[in-house]
Amino acid sequence: MRSPHKKLTSDKKLVPAGKKKEQKLSGKGKGVRTGMKRKTVPEVQHEKLHAANRKIKDSQSRYTDMYDFAPVGYFTFDKDGIILEMNLTGAEQLAAVRDSLIKKPFRKFIDRKDREIFVLHCQEVLRRKGRRTCEIRIIRNDNSGFNAQIVSFALPSGDGKNKNIRSAITNITEHKKIERELHFSNRLLAISNEYAEMPVLLDEYVKEVRNFIKCSAVGIRLLNDNGNIPYIAHDGYTRKFFNSENPLSIHKDRCICINVIRQNTIPAPASFTAYGSFYSNSMKALHTSYPAGHIRNTCSIEGYESLAVVPIISEGSVLGLIHVADTRENSLPAETVHVLEKASVQLGIAIRRIRMESSLQDALYKSRRREAKISALLKGSRAVLDSRDFNTTARFIFDSCKNIIGACAGYIALLSDDGTENEVLFLDPGGFPCSVNPDLPMPVRGLRAEAYRSGQPVYHNDFQGSPWTSYMPEGHVPLKNVLFAPLVIEGNIAGVLGLANKEDDFTENDIRMANAFSELASIALRNSRNLELLENSEERFRSVAETANDAIISIDSRGSIVLWNRGAEKIFGHTAEEAVGRPLTLIIPDSLRITHTEGLSRVISEGKPKLIGNTVEIVGLRKNGSTFPIELSLAKWKSREGLFFTGIIRDITQRKETEEELRRHREQLMELVAERTSDLERVNEALKKEMAERIQAEAETLRASHLASLGELAAGVAHEINNPVNGIINYTQILANKSTPGSKEHDIACRIIKEGDRIAGIVKCLLSFARDGKEQKYPVHILEIISDTLALTEAQIRKDGIKLLINVPAHLPEIIAQPQHIQQVFLNLISNARYALNQKYRGENRKKIINITGVAITEKNSPYVRITFYDNGTGISDDIINKVMNPFVTTKPTSLGTGLGLSISHGIVADHGGSISIDSVEGQYTRAIIKLPVNMHKNSGHC
Repeated sequence: MRSPHKKLTSDKKLVPAGKKKEQKLSGKGKGVRTGMKRKTVPEVQHEKLHAANRKIKDSQSRYTDMYDFAPVGYFTFDKDGIILEMNLTGAEQLAAVRDSLIKKPFRKFIDRKDREIFVLHCQEVLRRKGRRTCEIRIIRNDNSGFNAQIVSFALPSGDGKNKNIRSAITNITEHKKIERELHFSNRLLAISNEYAEMPVLLDEYVKEVRNFIKCSAVGIRLLNDNGNIPYIAHDGYTRKFFNSENPLSIHKDRCICINVIRQNTIPAPASFTAYGSFYSNSMKALHTSYPAGHIRNTCSIEGYESLAVVPIISEGSVLGLIHVADTRENSLPAETVHVLEKASVQLGIAIRRIRMESSLQDALYKSRRREAKISALLKGSRAVLDSRDFNTTARFIFDSCKNIIGACAGYIALLSDDGTENEVLFLDPGGFPCSVNPDLPMPVRGLRAEAYRSGQPVYHNDFQGSPWTSYMPEGHVPLKNVLFAPLVIEGNIAGVLGLANKEDDFTENDIRMANAFSELASIALRNSRNLELLENSEERFRSVAETANDAIISIDSRGSIVLWNRGAEKIFGHTAEEAVGRPLTLIIPDSLRITHTEGLSRVISEGKPKLIGNTVEIVGLRKNGSTFPIELSLAKWKSREGLFFTGIIRDITQRKETEEELRRHREQLMELVAERTSDLERVNEALKKEMAERIQAEAETLRASHLASLGELAAGVAHEINNPVNGIINYTQILANKSTPGSKEHDIACRIIKEGDRIAGIVKCLLSFARDGKEQKYPVHILEIISDTLALTEAQIRKDGIKLLINVPAHLPEIIAQPQHIQQVFLNLISNARYALNQKYRGENRKKIINITGVAITEKNSPYVRITFYDNGTGISDDIINKVMNPFVTTKPTSLGTGLGLSISHGIVADHGGSISIDSVEGQYTRAIIKLPVNMHKNSGHC
């Protein structure tokens, strides 16, 4: 090869080195002891020239080495691409001896598909100035190849006529490989971020991997919760291979894929990377190196020789694997496996992201479902509160329930009065035709009967396969699945909510939702029925109020009139239109208005009305301005609108006139007795006759008035009985006084007086017990309270066949009490004793005895009266004996007892400074002991 530089030559003859030295030494001139001659000028110049020539040769040698051993191949081509010159690197790139390449066309070393590129490149270099670049595939003499980048520029030839081409050729195979891997990685990253659905993501991954490796088949397996690793995405496998390999399980199968999933990296002869990947480029050779049966060898049988199994790992867990197979040997080098491992990392992140997104979406869906359910329940609750019509509310609740659960059809039906049939409120066929006659009965049978029997929702997801299809009439909507939820009101089944034809199966969650909506429907039905009862009750009250002869007037807490019946119109003269909305002072005389205003304010602020529960006589004011006597009974009540007062007012003008007339007659009688003693018998006879007629007329008047009031308003019964009874007793007493003792007339009069006293006593007890008990405590004998109590209960005790034993001495000291409250305690204890005796002894029995005893005792230096109520009834069990004073604890059924009696009694006795205790043995007896403090100021009068 010619040197790139021409050799330096000299026309001067070179002097031998020895002589040159002699000349140099001899040229020193005088004074040199050696005697050498001084060098001449030509000799010195010759030496310098020789040194310069030697430096040039050294530089040329270094340049030649740099040129030959440069990492880039340098070529010189003529215009036709014939090789004129090259360095050693260029010859090495072509795998040939340098001298053998001179004068050879370069295109023979170019891949056929790239030769045209080189020709065009050379033409471009010769036609234009500057550098030109191209990339081609070079095929070496040993048939191996590499990717090359050629950078060329034009170079004038030696003859000056033509141009040669100087080119630098660089092996860019590794660069291309890195570039391809980078493109592959970027593509996978784009796929990971682009797709949110797992199957689509994995399909794109499989396509990209197969395109990158150029292999026969690629698949991606994912490990599921059951331990199976099915192919989620695959490309290139035969159907036979796929069917054989897809059902693999880590629990029962043995193969390379299972080992990779389990991270069981078996040592050589198998090839495992540090990452845990398996790869082999000769599966036949691998199979022969393993013991028989150790691996399944399905891949080798299918013809796959090169195999790579790369785990998909994320956050330390193996999610699945990438399975790459090729029918060629040695097609999966280690560097390719390494690229797949990096791809698996990206895939693991993408899989976990999609799963997290799926979990979040699932959580969001469930959250929205819960929100929808809660919203539907709230709307249903609001409908129950807002709507007065049950049909409208029930339809809204049904539609909400149907939509939330996902059913297509259904109905709500109410149970008939006899409990044998369903009366359909409405039916939604869900868009299916239904030709069943709606008037046909719907008996309680089949699965519906199970819901009625259990009181719990029931469902069946294969209704067509159930025995209940035989109950369906012709033309009925076809049913895939059904669900029934009963409507329960206070433990009784009132109807049923039915749903059908859900696209999926009904679930336990559907049961819970249907039960919640059925409870709303039950509440709506109960409210509707209660509202109907209230409206009927209100209508009856209005009817009674409007037909009553007495005035019935209601006011609110501000004293404004809100109710004014016809009796009030007749008594006071104002119409309802004139009175309603005006203050009650409309009918109160000026002299009483301040008292009324102060009393109303006191009731509102303190809640302690003096007139509530009592009957008083006051003065009323008519429309014409006149005043007249009235009798007032007052009650208070509350509602959502606030506090109200209702008064029943009777015009007692006629009664007062009658009383005044009687008073005048009594005075006249006394005058006649004083003035006409001699004519006493005659006067008495005349007076008796006159008084009898007067009494009869007065009694008839009072009786008619009382009977009218009793028929119109029950509230005044107790109060009105006392008046005629007292009149009868008084007038009869006069007759008795005037008659001869022992005579028939005297005996009859005494009997009338006795029975009148008995009636008055009963009425007194009723009135006493009906009072609200707000009056103060005062001294009272315990026997008096017991007597009043027995007056109310003795008849019922006799009816039950119970023997009453009373041993309460009359000389017991008085107690300080509110008699009505203590009477309430005694009534409760007697009622409990009656119930226990009747439960133990049905009908008449001599052992049915209530024993009431009283005794004075001293405890802790304080005197008490102890009253004991003893019965030999059913007794109280040990497990509740200590709880009977607690609220809502009772031994009676729910329908017979509230569990508040003894609790209230305990509070009353404690309020009186006493105590109450219960001693009982179940099945034998019960003893109630009450201790009340004695009045320490016996002669002080009322408290």
